[in-house]
Amino acid sequence: MNITAIPFKEHVSEIEMAELTLRSGRKIACPAIAEAPASLECRLHSFVDLGRSREVILGEIVAAQLRSDMINDRYHIDPVILDAVGRIGGSTYSTTRDCFELEPLSE
Repeated sequence: MNITAIPFKEHVSEIEMAELTLRSGRKIACPAIAEAPASLECRLHSFVDLGRSREVILGEIVAAQLRSDMINDRYHIDPVILDAVGRIGGSTYSTTRDCFELEPLSE
C-alpha cells in the first residue's frame, strides 16, 4: 500500500513497482488487484459537483469478491481477519484492530 502512495511519474506502473498482479473483472471490464482480500466492481451512477475541483462520485456495486475465510457463519465480514488498513492522508494511516460495539440510544 505504501508503495502505491508514491507519486510516480505518469509512465511508471504502481502495480509493477509494488510487485502486484492484475486479474480481470467478473462483470466490469476493469482489472482488479489479484492479491486484494476484497474487491468491488462498480458501474458509474452519477457525479455530484461540489464546486472548485471537488466532486462526489457515486457508483453501483455490481460484483464483490471476498476471500472466503473472511466470511463468518452469519455471512458477515470478520473485521479481525480482514485487518483493514486505510490511508487517512499524507503519511497517516489507520487500522480497524481496535473494534468495539456501541448500542444505539433509544428515544
